[in-house]
Parts: sequence; C-alpha cells; structure tokens
Amino acid sequence: MRDGTYKPDTPGIRVTFDRIWLVIEGDWQADDHGRVCTYKGPKHGWKPVHGGISAPELEKRIIGLEVRAGVYVWPTRNAAATVRYLTHLYRDLTDGAWESHTSHLAPHNPESLEELTPFQDAVMKWPGVGLAVSKAAQKKFGSLRRAMTAPLAHWADLTMESSAKTHRRFGEANARKVCDFLVKSYK
Repeated sequence: MRDGTYKPDTPGIRVTFDRIWLVIEGDWQADDHGRVCTYKGPKHGWKPVHGGISAPELEKRIIGLEVRAGVYVWPTRNAAATVRYLTHLYRDLTDGAWESHTSHLAPHNPESLEELTPFQDAVMKWPGVGLAVSKAAQKKFGSLRRAMTAPLAHWADLTMESSAKTHRRFGEANARKVCDFLVKSYK
C-alpha cells in the first residue's frame, strides 16, 4: 500500500509504504552452534544453511523489523499456509473500509483468566469441554465421580448459558466424545 507522501527518490520501505508485511515461509531452527538449520527430510534431518546469517542474528533482525520498523512478520510452514494467511489478510483489508474496522476496539475480557476449580481444570482436559461446559457440568454433576459416571443423555442435555443469556445444549455428538474418552481412559 503506497503512502500518499511517497517521493520516488526517497529511500526506505517505511517512507514508501504505510503498512508492510513480511511472510517467512518454511520451518527452521537453530542448532547447538547457533546456525540456521532447515529440515532436509527423514534421511538427512535438520541441516545447517551454509553461508547464511546466524540464528541469533536472524532472530534479532526479525525482532528489529517488528519493533523498530513496524513490519508485521508472519511465519508460515508451507506455501498452503502462506496462501491462507495472505487470503485472510487481503479479506481483512478489503471487506470494508480500513477505518471502519472496529473489532480491535472491543474490550478483551477473556473468561479463561478466571480462577478454575479443580473440577473445571480436570474436565477441561476432556474432548469438547471448554470453560462454559466445565461450569455447566460442575453445576449439574457436582463431583468429578458423578461427571465421570453420568450417562450419555445427561451429558447431551447439559445446557450452557452465554454472556448474552442465550442457552446452548452440549448435544449428543459432543457427549459421545466425552463418554467414549472416559470409557477408554478410565477402564
């Protein structure tokens, strides 16, 4: 996106563009000697990239681009992930006027920062059970033992209340996942 104050003979990407994204595609890691390594397949494993920048220097350069130059850096694993990211980025920028986007202004008040009870902490490890379901399960079953031995129909009828005061049933498909998990895990 070109800035309206762009002057052709002016150096620097921040002067030329008002928003800049850098997509870094591909997996890499640092080895014990601080070299950047890429995966060469199951036969060769992780091998150093020859003649390149060291891993600490690469990481510092990426951080510098983000913090000092205001570049949005996004790592992706492969071409499919890059295309997916660029598609979402394009849609975010073009689905409405940039100035009309307001979702970033909504107060972020995640329920997940609440203190969990031991019951909630335990059942949230079961498939399909998040915070709202764990609260409803604790209210309905009262104890972990009763939750673990409850029949499928009791789990299916579990009802969660949202912050908008609407009610949602856990449902049979989700209840089946929980019950199957419990049967396999606690034989």
